Amino acid sequence: MNLRQRSNDELKCPRDIFRSRLIYEIFVHKFSTGFSLLALSMGIWCYVVGGPVASAVLMASLVLGGVFLSVLLIAFSVFSDTPWYFKVLIAVALYAKRTSIRNAVDEKLAWGDGFNGKLGWDVGTVRDYMREILIANPGDDQAKWDSIAANMNSVIYVKSWWATPYFFYDGYNCQSWFDSRYVGPFLKDEDRFPPILRPFISAAVKSYVRNSEEQLQRLAEDVVSETASVDDSYPK
Repeated sequence: MNLRQRSNDELKCPRDIFRSRLIYEIFVHKFSTGFSLLALSMGIWCYVVGGPVASAVLMASLVLGGVFLSVLLIAFSVFSDTPWYFKVLIAVALYAKRTSIRNAVDEKLAWGDGFNGKLGWDVGTVRDYMREILIANPGDDQAKWDSIAANMNSVIYVKSWWATPYFFYDGYNCQSWFDSRYVGPFLKDEDRFPPILRPFISAAVKSYVRNSEEQLQRLAEDVVSETASVDDSYPK
């Protein structure tokens, strides 16, 4: 079934489901929130059991990762009598962080801006996103952006087991994502996007900009018309 053939009851944004934006953010980012709480708990535990040095090294490893902290870990292991399990925790933290950084860099090099495979953003997702924008021709119409957001949430959800059906909070969030990830970067340098997607992004961006300019022009004409009507209402 085509996404646009669904009933209006199905086209709900997270804004219409969650009681507040805070609850939405906690739900959508529950894994990162849980990891942060776990990291904080580990840091406190390390401080109580192993002292401030162990706690500082562990927290720095969790937050930063990278070659520098790998060297620091080696020095810490050699010159301290910290129990082995602290060293294991730090090593795991370094590996996890370094792996996530490497994956992010690989994605950036392969696909340019606007991608996150773990959240369901692949070539097909971006094409669907651009098609939705071309079909709806939303401009700054938030009702149309709400519809695009609800449709795209369904698309993203089936693309990755990491994803939730609540990627875009509402139409405004969906429009902001398009502006920041595609419109601005494309107008600045279209070569940053892969050739396979460039025609889709180009068509959507140009349509969006043209529609926005037309809406702005109509608004300006309405303001001028209203101003003229007010002036005519005054006695001469």
